[in-house]
Amino acid sequence: MKVLQRGMVGVVATALALGIAACGSDDDSGSADGGKTEKIRVMVGLPNFGSAAPFILADKLGYYEREGIEVEVSQVEDVTAAVASGQAEVGTADLGTLNEAISKGLEFKAFSGYRCNNQIRLAVAPGIESVEDLDGKDIVLGMEAGNPEIDLRKEALKEAGWDIDSVDAEMVFVPGGSTAWARLLASDRISLTPFYSSAKEVIDRAGAKIVVDEIVNTPNDVMFAKAGWVKDNPEEAEAFLSATLRGAAEYLDVAKKDRVLEIAEEAGFDVAGDRYDYEGGIATFCPNLYLEEETFKEGLAQTGVEEPLSFAEMTDVSALEAAQTAQGMDNRPIK
Repeated sequence: MKVLQRGMVGVVATALALGIAACGSDDDSGSADGGKTEKIRVMVGLPNFGSAAPFILADKLGYYEREGIEVEVSQVEDVTAAVASGQAEVGTADLGTLNEAISKGLEFKAFSGYRCNNQIRLAVAPGIESVEDLDGKDIVLGMEAGNPEIDLRKEALKEAGWDIDSVDAEMVFVPGGSTAWARLLASDRISLTPFYSSAKEVIDRAGAKIVVDEIVNTPNDVMFAKAGWVKDNPEEAEAFLSATLRGAAEYLDVAKKDRVLEIAEEAGFDVAGDRYDYEGGIATFCPNLYLEEETFKEGLAQTGVEEPLSFAEMTDVSALEAAQTAQGMDNRPIK
């Protein structure tokens, strides 16, 4: 069960290799290598509805069409590689991965927030009553070694009286994400796991004990593109964000839950987990998709990167602020 996954350095190395290869590519289907955008291709990293909801809703409800732009949303494991190689104009990534990619020479800029809050939820298997009970047990804290969320989760556990470093628990790395981990917990194959809303029903049915459930008001994932994309396509970038803001508003309106999930099902997503814990699923998003300096610095510090870049080096929020202003919003954190 101790399956090691490729870490952040491996992801960035792949992106660098593909980015270099793309320099000699004849692919002109978008504008990833400069020039005006004809179609905005968006890549997200996980194949669940929650990871793509604002984009999917903006598309299916016609908001992109009203703005006069064509948007295609896809899922790929290595988002930074997809953007670097010209397979997409826009990607979503956590701050640590983006900082690492830019530090290694990839010319990216974050241009909007996406998951504006960081959700930390952890559960232990039935029969685990204290951290001492985890001694000698297999536990999951993240997708791969080096994932910055591991340290965040360790700190949250410590504050809750579950100091993992005080016992000899075996950290394992298992593919499949939150729902797969929850099923392993339910079958007594691991004793602690992070989870998201898609796995909440599995956690509850297993009789697991939730030991951490909190929201940290700092950016998690952001939208990013090649460094010159916003400047080369200011109108398209603003239109894209204006429509995506409307999609986010639809997703965050709990009164529209049934219609939102109907759209998601029609788009081919399994929404059983989203239906069970809808409010938990939307908790990481915010209505204005803010990306501002103070919380950005806090979020980047939490990732544990050794050489954090500055807000100016990593971002271009000109299109975001224009889209926010057009909709009567500003670029401040909203809890």
